[in-house]
Amino acid sequence: MNSTFVLPTRDRPTNYRKVSMAAKPLSQRYAPRVPRYSLVAEDDGRVRLAEGRSHDGPIIEGRLANLSATGAMISLRESTARARFLDEGEMIKIELAIPDRGRFAFFATVVRLDPAAEDQLWELGLVFRNLPTAVAQVLDRYVTTRSTDYSHPENFDFAASKGLEHAAHRMTPTRVMALLQTTLRSPLWWLALIAFAVAALSPVLVPIILRQV
Repeated sequence: MNSTFVLPTRDRPTNYRKVSMAAKPLSQRYAPRVPRYSLVAEDDGRVRLAEGRSHDGPIIEGRLANLSATGAMISLRESTARARFLDEGEMIKIELAIPDRGRFAFFATVVRLDPAAEDQLWELGLVFRNLPTAVAQVLDRYVTTRSTDYSHPENFDFAASKGLEHAAHRMTPTRVMALLQTTLRSPLWWLALIAFAVAALSPVLVPIILRQV
């Protein structure tokens, strides 16, 4: 039996539909990605979004949650998430601030729009498209170097394979940190550590326990 969870529909966030967890294979859920930078309080997180193929359509605002050299996650109010041009696959215009470099405007594609953990907020996932070379280099230089995204050991290797020069420079230290983080979260690692500790202490503990019996 496939497990399911409840997800609000795209155009009417107050209604719900069921989506099967089996729709996203395990191998895809844990695929490496370009490392992300999570914004801090002093960053300019203001974002403006508009329809990609219109010059006089509505402009909506959101907050930048995290940013990478290839995409972004935007936090939107529930009422704003109803905008039709935010449908999955749509091309939109986005204006945002790159840390220490000012505001830039370019195009992006909507890849997902999901309810956030916080009430009345939604998360909009974007992938940048047709980035000018100069903007792509700025994102790599001023965003990739800030990332502490160690959620997968191959994140920075993956980014380097995409031609991100500054990701390549950070592969060795970040690979160590990613492997350490992944290892510490693994139950098998803790079981192995406990087994090693028991084996190491047995020669000392066993005689003491036997004397108490």
